[in-house]
Amino acid sequence: MIWIFFVMSCLTNAYAAPAGLIKAVTGYPKVAIDTNGKSRTAEKGGEVFENDRITTALDQTVTLELRENTELIIGPSSQLIVEHYSNGSPQRTTLELVYGLMRTWVRKKLGAEETFVVKSPSANMGVRGTKFVSDVNRLQTTVHTLEGRVVLASTARGLDDPSQSVLVSQGQTSSIQSTATMPEPARSFDLIEFQNDLKLRAPQFERVINGAKFDESEPMKFPNGLEKPKKK
Repeated sequence: MIWIFFVMSCLTNAYAAPAGLIKAVTGYPKVAIDTNGKSRTAEKGGEVFENDRITTALDQTVTLELRENTELIIGPSSQLIVEHYSNGSPQRTTLELVYGLMRTWVRKKLGAEETFVVKSPSANMGVRGTKFVSDVNRLQTTVHTLEGRVVLASTARGLDDPSQSVLVSQGQTSSIQSTATMPEPARSFDLIEFQNDLKLRAPQFERVINGAKFDESEPMKFPNGLEKPKKK
């Protein structure tokens, strides 16, 4: 019975649909992806699955393309977990940025029943179609919205309650302390100052997010002949 269970587990992992593909990896040494205690190297063109934990070191970045047309750029000294991914109907995605920096670009306009949430130890960020940078450390989580809107709350339930959340629109930023139950009010930020701050803190990350291009002429190929959906 033990052997049967082991074989079935292997088959499940082998045939699970990937959540996305790795578009690029920068920096040295190699970036590790851990899943249930097993580790592999992040390589361009490699697949990323639910429950994968991606950890970068100093000066490393990883760019991912999720199947539903979302681009993630994980910054240096960061850790991301693909907690839940469902590309069915409705689509539901939950990521956890344990610490560090990440630029999220959700190109698809999500429907009312679809969800895309980026968690941290102190916050939940709800998305409908936007581009934003998350900055997570042990003291707080900060969001800078570059396009669209992000809802920031301390809990997932709070995302649907305006009394427990803050709407962070384009050109605005907000933070939530690790011990707080409510985010700070959204306020405007200077984009040039923000970019200069990133250049000082994480120059490789800043170069990647400002140089990232999305080439519609060469769609990424997913297993079973599936391509990522094109923009309409």
